[in-house]
Amino acid sequence: MAKITFTSDNKQIQCKQSETILQVAIRESLEVRHKCGGKGSCTTCKIKVIGQSQGKVSSPTQIEHKLLGEIQLENGYRLACQTKALEGDIYIERIEDPLKALIRRQLEANKNENKNEI
Repeated sequence: MAKITFTSDNKQIQCKQSETILQVAIRESLEVRHKCGGKGSCTTCKIKVIGQSQGKVSSPTQIEHKLLGEIQLENGYRLACQTKALEGDIYIERIEDPLKALIRRQLEANKNENKNEI
């Protein structure tokens, strides 16, 4: 059995070897974007497997090679719908939705501007 830590949430979850990272996230109500229902055709469920954890998950699928390319795979990026936890402690970083990231950065900038005006 594997233990997945979602670093952005600091949440640790036990999972079975047959489960994909996406299935685990959905089961635990963690937000991992996905549009294609886990078929590996949209790339919206992209995650990052951190450091030594890369050797503790399933090998990249042909779909991942095609959609992500070698450079992203070498840097730990994977599709949550295609990646299965194998064993041990695995650290995953969820990739923030680009629109939400833009809004968050704008809100932070506005907050900083308001502090400087006071």
